[in-house]
Amino acid sequence: MLIIKAYLPVALHFLLPYIALSQAVPVNNALVSGKLQNGLTYYILQNAEPKARASFYLVQSTGSLVENEHENGLAHFLEHMAFKGTLNFPGNQIIKLFEKYGVAFGRNINAATSFNETVYKLSNIPVKNEGIIDTCLLVLADWAQHIALHDSAIDAERRVIEEEIRTYSNVHFRLQKKINPVIFRGSEYANNTVIGSEESIRNFGHETIRSFYKKWYRPGLQAIIVVGDLNISYTENKIHEIFKNLVNTDNKHAIPFFEIPTHGETLFVEATDKEISQYSISLTIKHESTPPDKKDENYLRQQILRKLFNLVMNERMADLLRQAKPPFITGSIEIRRLVAGYDALSLSAVANPKQTEQAFEAIYAEAFRVVNNGIMPEELERARANYVIQIESNWKQKDKIQNDTYAQRIQAYFLSGEPFPDADKGFELRKSMAESITQQEINRTIRTWFSNENRVIVISGPEGTSEDYPSLDKLLVIMEFAAGSEISAEPVMEASGELVTSHLIGSAVIKTRQLPVLGAVEWTLANNARVVYRFADFQKDQISIQAISNGGYSLYDTRQLAAAQFAAQFASYSGLGNFDAGNLQKVLAGKNATIIPIIQEYTENIIATGSPSDLEVLFKLLYLTFEHPRFDEQAFESLKNRLQAALVSSMKNPQKAMMDSLSIILSNNHERIQPLTAETFDSFNLQDVEQIYRDRFKDAGDFIFFVVGNKPEKEVKVLVEQYIGSFQDHPRKEQWKDNKIRLPKGLTNKTVELPMQDPKALIVMVAEKQVKTSPKNNLTGNILQEILRVRLIEKLRDREGATYGVSVAVSGKRIPRQTQTLQISLETKPDYANRLRSLIADELYELGVNGLRGDELANTVKLLREDSELQKMNNSYWLASLIAYYETGFAYNNPKYFDQILAKLKARDIQRYVRRLMKRADQVHVTFLPQLRE
Repeated sequence: MLIIKAYLPVALHFLLPYIALSQAVPVNNALVSGKLQNGLTYYILQNAEPKARASFYLVQSTGSLVENEHENGLAHFLEHMAFKGTLNFPGNQIIKLFEKYGVAFGRNINAATSFNETVYKLSNIPVKNEGIIDTCLLVLADWAQHIALHDSAIDAERRVIEEEIRTYSNVHFRLQKKINPVIFRGSEYANNTVIGSEESIRNFGHETIRSFYKKWYRPGLQAIIVVGDLNISYTENKIHEIFKNLVNTDNKHAIPFFEIPTHGETLFVEATDKEISQYSISLTIKHESTPPDKKDENYLRQQILRKLFNLVMNERMADLLRQAKPPFITGSIEIRRLVAGYDALSLSAVANPKQTEQAFEAIYAEAFRVVNNGIMPEELERARANYVIQIESNWKQKDKIQNDTYAQRIQAYFLSGEPFPDADKGFELRKSMAESITQQEINRTIRTWFSNENRVIVISGPEGTSEDYPSLDKLLVIMEFAAGSEISAEPVMEASGELVTSHLIGSAVIKTRQLPVLGAVEWTLANNARVVYRFADFQKDQISIQAISNGGYSLYDTRQLAAAQFAAQFASYSGLGNFDAGNLQKVLAGKNATIIPIIQEYTENIIATGSPSDLEVLFKLLYLTFEHPRFDEQAFESLKNRLQAALVSSMKNPQKAMMDSLSIILSNNHERIQPLTAETFDSFNLQDVEQIYRDRFKDAGDFIFFVVGNKPEKEVKVLVEQYIGSFQDHPRKEQWKDNKIRLPKGLTNKTVELPMQDPKALIVMVAEKQVKTSPKNNLTGNILQEILRVRLIEKLRDREGATYGVSVAVSGKRIPRQTQTLQISLETKPDYANRLRSLIADELYELGVNGLRGDELANTVKLLREDSELQKMNNSYWLASLIAYYETGFAYNNPKYFDQILAKLKARDIQRYVRRLMKRADQVHVTFLPQLRE
């Protein structure tokens, strides 16, 4: 057991009263649960939103850590085999069956394996009739104990998982294989990668995986979770009926607790790599966490205390990074979960190039500043206010919690004893605990997290010389010096004052237009601003504002381009009005209101979101963003230095090289599309940024403002007239500029060789054609996208075993010209690249010549309809619909632009679309390959 010796007396003296008085957190009284005679646990929760939908989970409380050496990767392999045939659903019938209900593999049907659990999910399944509930439960029962595991299916899936290993084999994967053996020294976590190795995946015997399945997949280690809009009694009876015959095939093997041995010395690892894009350093101090059976009210209190600490440290890090020359690019100090049964105090920093030692010295000094001086009262109050506003917002949304959110909370309750109270009780408990936590309590607890034992220091960065990184001895000296120093508290500035101090004259609504199809209203103000409002309470504690104007950075020549692209980011980093960015966040403590200005290629936008109760705050921020932006030299220098340092570090990353090369090729080497480098930020100054920003956001009459959320029209209108009505109008009607950025004409084939540590090929195929953008073309493109994705997964992954995944995107653009674009991308073995390109071309040819097969159209139309019904139950859908209406003139929620088109679509329409798109389209095929070593 890990003991923090230095502070044990203080910790016990403080915690004893809470240990004595603490009681269990009451479980959600709506949760129906039970255990069958065979040991299977089940949970059922009624959830009315979304209507006639439910999620079904099988939770297996074993993951990769139970594997023996010869079983490496089998827990994850089993997860794959669940979709390759079961007792009642041979082959890929599970996927094919659910496609008929508008349910997609990967989106609604999925699974995941980790160290300690494997979870199978059927998410948001339409359950309009009870027969579907039976089917879903039968699928879970098959996964629980009746996966077929045929020899041929196992051997076919080996190739798929080898490709998955290839996909995940990158610099981060290589670094973890160096770091984990040190952080988790002496434990099962040390060398376990979950996914396994290529050697183990190729060579394990068929009986080995069958034996593993029989050994661990038994009802005593499993739970069924069902959440949704369904009949509880019926579902519970069906669970008893379907799962009662599962048997405990092997009760000899209990799940052990996977202990991480303690250590007195500080462990150290320097993990370098040719492709890593940044210099990083971290200190992890490991702690044994609360056991599952001890997670009571005191545990809940400690979790809240941790969140308050993390909020305070996030604020401190943000203030530190706003210095003109910050000591590191990013940094964090937090208490977090490490793995099952263990927590960690973590100090981490991404350093400026070759300044790892300086970054560590700075982050460690900040850590000991809080140890020596504690958290200040003002900081605690701001953190408390921000925490309470977060949980209050969640509580207000209690009737709109998604099925999968509930299912994941129940999963944590089953696996690790995480409290699962109902919404009201949970909110009351958390709020009262947060309000009662004192400065003395949190500061005493913080000191218990720091220890000279169980420490691990990790350095990672590009391969270099020994002088590039500090030694362990040097880092220990830094830590010893800080621990023995009286690091003084930084003065805490109490930010206060009104956001808007000037008198706003406002202007009245002079014209009103109803938009009945969209359930919205348009107001035109005397200053020529147009505001479109729609009430929506699908998310009850949410209101959104979006402002859009044509222009963007397309209007600036290449000399001004970089300044225009980053102007909004630099402005945001400076703050608003009388408040710099740090003080602005302090003033907004306890308020749910955020705002982001963005300058895109063809538009300038403002995106603001918050709580209806803070709508006036949101309008004040909107007013300041337009009329009183802030431009601080120190903030400019700070962000510039951090961005430049990050870019310098990224230059050896092959992913950046690929994306840069792809952008240049797809733009036909246009002068406006050039790689971003550190020197880019030397091409402009603060004055350039300010001039461009003010020009983009100065004309109320050139913007349309969209307001969607849970606030009555009358109240919104008053605020609109007061704040948006006070924006200055500089009469102009701008348009974006077409800078003629196009794909190369005809067919372009490019092969780009790059240095790579893990040899793999990336294939990107793009086809673009001038085709009218219309609701029918857009929907036809959506159908093609899904059909082609499914076909390519079946052909390239399931049959060929040549890739792990395929990305397919079909999109329509109106700006700068009306086009339809198809883009396909995937990774594979370098030797497979030519064959896969040929197979993709064959599939497109097959679609164009022979059209669709069987139920492809019907299944995809069903999927689009089901997705649409789900999307309509979100405020964001109605905001997007309003914006689309003003951009295109089509109200996409109108049945004639969706339901009626889908009802009339024929298979030949998709076939014709493919032919029209591919005939004389401009096409670019790029293959990235590993550079041959000399």
